[in-house]
Amino acid sequence: MPLYFVDFNDGLTEVRDDVGSEAPNPEAARDEAVRLLTEAARAGVARSSEQLLVATVRDSANQNLYRLVLALTCSRPEQRSQHGRAM
Repeated sequence: MPLYFVDFNDGLTEVRDDVGSEAPNPEAARDEAVRLLTEAARAGVARSSEQLLVATVRDSANQNLYRLVLALTCSRPEQRSQHGRAM
């Protein structure tokens, strides 16, 4: 089975995958990268109101196959006065 690598960057840390993992095709490797990004977003929600997470999927020939970007913004609605205006 082919070997794929998923590199990760969260704006603070860049991790290059030097181990890789087997997947039946590039799309399965992409799906794994999506799973990793969503886990990273879930783990990082408490530390920041905005996150930009990037994963790059490479094959064993070091060719970039996919670049996935997940942007997450967490905000609270503005408080409203009794008259419906923002305070």
